[in-house]
Amino acid sequence: MRRRIAVGMAVAVLIICIAVLLTGAGKVSADTMSRTAHDSMAVIEDMTGTWYLSSDMELKGLERTFPDIFAFGCELEILPDGRISWHAGAAGAAGTYVINGNQIIATVSEVMEYDEYRAVFTMDDEGMLRMKYKNYPLKWTR
Repeated sequence: MRRRIAVGMAVAVLIICIAVLLTGAGKVSADTMSRTAHDSMAVIEDMTGTWYLSSDMELKGLERTFPDIFAFGCELEILPDGRISWHAGAAGAAGTYVINGNQIIATVSEVMEYDEYRAVFTMDDEGMLRMKYKNYPLKWTR
């Protein structure tokens, strides 16, 4: 008896699902999909490319955090295919990322130590990307 009830409920759920699909209640319009895809592409275009440390950062703090920064420079590269890499002096990391709103969430490995960690880059209202490296705030600009 229980088996008949379970089968009957499964059939009822299946019929309801088919009805929802046929009436279009579960459909996302092509316009909505196009807008979402367009918005995602605009965000990717805003964030991808080559970035450099902002010139308004405090130099003594940079030198303490990255002693060889002036010998090797600094650069952040965000590629549209999901790869990301950055370096400041000899320190840096490379890996992959996803974009979530105004943030890039990256899983990267240290270039020198090979430690994997999560790096978050947030685009602020001024169009800069901000991140923390070992609790030191970095600002990247184009």
